[in-house]
Amino acid sequence: MQKMYAKVYISMGANLGDPVASHRRAIALLRAHPHIHRLRVSRLYRTSPMSCLPQPDYFNSACEFMTDLSPLDTLQLMQEIEQKLGKGKKHKDAPRLFDIDIVLYGNKVIHSEQLQIPHPYWGDRLFVLCPLFDLAPKIGPYDVEKRIQELRKSSVDRIELLEELL
Repeated sequence: MQKMYAKVYISMGANLGDPVASHRRAIALLRAHPHIHRLRVSRLYRTSPMSCLPQPDYFNSACEFMTDLSPLDTLQLMQEIEQKLGKGKKHKDAPRLFDIDIVLYGNKVIHSEQLQIPHPYWGDRLFVLCPLFDLAPKIGPYDVEKRIQELRKSSVDRIELLEELL
């Protein structure tokens, strides 16, 4: 029986500890996993927090990969990587050691308590869209470049390209 693969897009972010090293470690963990194939990584961006709580800027990136894991197994893998990088239970707007969100999983639409795919806010966040644009200029319902321009006009969020992660 032939395995079925899905193209997955994830968003990664951190603003505590050493965010650049955490991104590199997450990428290494993804590369080493036997069910992750053809991994592509965006550039790294520094972005302003979306919280009114005082906190450092975030460092954000995105990845695209193929996997034969189910959506829930993919979620579990992302949570395991977050735990290895020190993610703890915190409230929604708290600073993060590392956070991974599944943005898209193939053409799946999932609305469960555990998992929302597509991620409900991905098209409204520059810190998700700019790294995704590095990987896929047209994705989902968006012309990503056009959406980024729209958000930059209507948003006070700062976003700055930092470096290649590879």
